[in-house]
Amino acid sequence: MKKLLFSLVIMSLLIFLTAGSAYAQTSVKADIPFAFTVSGQSLLAGSYTVSQYGTAIQALLIQELKNPEGQAYVLTSAVETDPGKPLEQPRLVFRRYGEQYFLGQVWIGAGNTTGRAIEKSAKERQVAKNSPQPELIYVAAK
Repeated sequence: MKKLLFSLVIMSLLIFLTAGSAYAQTSVKADIPFAFTVSGQSLLAGSYTVSQYGTAIQALLIQELKNPEGQAYVLTSAVETDPGKPLEQPRLVFRRYGEQYFLGQVWIGAGNTTGRAIEKSAKERQVAKNSPQPELIYVAAK
């Protein structure tokens, strides 16, 4: 019940943000070669588009291109690279614990120093308790 309520709140927020700031929407596409989890939701390997909405409160829509059911909405916070070192290419950053992958950051703009960070889900925190430091996996986007 809590998960359903949370999903409805997120969807309502996205509709509000989309209506008010559709001009600010940017997105990237990435081929993700492994199944992964984002905000507690499991998604299969595949081609995805990641869209950013809003200006004050940042939300992402992660959607599989060939399967409209394969999608997730997440709230994010800003994360920055070292000043003066903008990214050369958009990318997604995953944290890998053994064979489990969790989306941790999204860098949409090439030449930008700001990306979006995704908070660890309860599932990821549980996996992290029993694992060493995660390996960071970078997936190029376009």
